[in-house]
This record gives sequence, C-alpha cells and structure tokens, in this order.
Amino acid sequence: MFFHGTVVFLGTVVFLGTVFFHGTVVFLGTVVFLGTVFFHGTVTFTTVVFSTAFFNGTVVFLGTVVFLGTVVFLGTVVFLGTVVFFGTMAFRLVSGRELHDL
Repeated sequence: MFFHGTVVFLGTVVFLGTVFFHGTVVFLGTVVFLGTVFFHGTVTFTTVVFSTAFFNGTVVFLGTVVFLGTVVFLGTVVFLGTVVFFGTMAFRLVSGRELHDL
C-alpha cells in the first residue's frame, strides 16, 4: 500500500503487507500492522500495534501503543498515552542524541 497525501482512518485498519506513508496520517481507531511500515511525515495514533515499523518525521501517540518488533524513530516522538515495548527500540531525536543516552 502506498499513500501520498492525507490519510484519515476512522475505523479498524489491518495491514498484512508493506505500507509506505508520505504525508499526514491520522488514525482514530485501532490499527494493527503485521508487516513493515515506513512513515514519512506526521502521524497521529490512538491505538496501534506494530510488528516492525520505521518512522521518519514527527510521530504523536495519543493512546496506547504496543510494539512487538523493531521500531526505529528518525524524527520527533511525543507520547501522550501508555506505551509498551516488546522489542528493540532505537531513537534518534532532532538534537541527534540517542534517547537511551538521556
């Protein structure tokens, strides 16, 4: 699936393959990713479950996020809810400092 522009999900979305987002993505329901996801832009989630995800841009979490794989953040991440990590996390903030060094 390739998205270029603005995407708004108002229900339940299940991705079973590879998803590329370029633009603004807003999730207002439950999203389950079972493949590889690449985000470039601004993403807002309420409830999300990831297996493998790569973020390049600004990510805002407004709900509960569960990571079941490897997640790499290359932009700014703001968590406003509950986050549970079950894999390997690598964060790179805008300042270039790694999150685990903070």
